[in-house]
Amino acid sequence: MDLEDAFQVVGEFGPYQKRAVAVLVLTQVYMACQSMLIVLVGATPTYRIEQDSVPPSQQELFQHVTFTEDIDSIVTEWFLIKQQAYKVSLAGSLFFAGLLVGNVVFGPLSDKIGRRPVYLTGLFFEVVFGYVTALAPSYEVFAVSRLLVGLMNGGIGLVCFVLTQEYVGKSYWAMTGTLTSMTFAVGIALFGALGYFIQPWRSLATAANSSGVLFFLLSVTLPESPRWLYSQGQTERAEEVLRYMALRNGNTANHLMLQRVGAAKAGNHDKRGAGVLQLVLHPVLRLRTMVLMYVCCLRHAACGLWSPPSHTDQIT
Repeated sequence: MDLEDAFQVVGEFGPYQKRAVAVLVLTQVYMACQSMLIVLVGATPTYRIEQDSVPPSQQELFQHVTFTEDIDSIVTEWFLIKQQAYKVSLAGSLFFAGLLVGNVVFGPLSDKIGRRPVYLTGLFFEVVFGYVTALAPSYEVFAVSRLLVGLMNGGIGLVCFVLTQEYVGKSYWAMTGTLTSMTFAVGIALFGALGYFIQPWRSLATAANSSGVLFFLLSVTLPESPRWLYSQGQTERAEEVLRYMALRNGNTANHLMLQRVGAAKAGNHDKRGAGVLQLVLHPVLRLRTMVLMYVCCLRHAACGLWSPPSHTDQIT
């Protein structure tokens, strides 16, 4: 039988797959918190410079500035104001630069060595670098950690989405994809609530990152994608995973046998059809990529235009 027929036997969206998809979908909450972290930890309070003119050097500025709001952020700790104010936006930009690279690199990497090892490795290092963010002794360490967190965040976000699709039958692809996006949006709202109750920026960064430890421990129990195994010609391993899913779903699949696909044939097909260049070379993929890029640019531009000024300053 082919793979889709096998999912009919195993169960397209049985209890085990629901639990596995729930772990992956809920991980989006953690990823959303990391994506939005700079919004709160980089908050700039109003401040007053107690001098007739702006001091010429940053060192002199530290001696004359007074923050008039009780906000604990990287701005107040490292005095990222005036000539140094750009560093807040720079840290955010570094995160999204890493996000871009992670999306480009982790996809082909997961095609070559597997979804599960790439996902677990990325999630592990995102948690590690997230704690580096919370404990950063200087702005430079903080900025580098945000770049690395973004790299991992972008990579595992892509692989996480793919796994939610490949664990279930194709009739549930739309539902699991929608749930993933919805949960990310919920995560943004939850991070705002977390920031309301936890205001010191280091405590907030630690709390937002700690959920990643739980999701990593839960993700260790997840199997490799049977669809990826089958595409690589590892038919026997794919059958083992499918039989395990069937057992956990309460179904019988002892005699499940997939149609054999040679590893060489699968590898040749992968070489012909895979690759980032297909987004440009294939006419349908090219159109969809352009539409998605336009929508993303429009959305982020709208968010930027509607954002209120973050701070004011005055010289007395």
